[in-house]
Amino acid sequence: MTNEAPQSRAVGVDLNTASEQVLSSALGLDSDMIQQLVHARPLRSWDDVARLAGFTAPKLRDLQHAGARIGGPDGGGDRPGREHA
Repeated sequence: MTNEAPQSRAVGVDLNTASEQVLSSALGLDSDMIQQLVHARPLRSWDDVARLAGFTAPKLRDLQHAGARIGGPDGGGDRPGREHA
């Protein structure tokens, strides 16, 4: 995993529907984080993501600022939970 902020190409990446390849290449997530996200789907809010190991407040801010979102067929949209921004 890299400590750099995700690149702007992450804009519009839906954490509920993105492929593992997209989660890695667009968001810079490592395989452990990707597996956690995939197994936790459907994610309904950023609070769901915050409960996963390694998804610290700074990491969530990086993802949100890069345009990652929570939506998809069963997601709750980008309903805010705790503010991580």
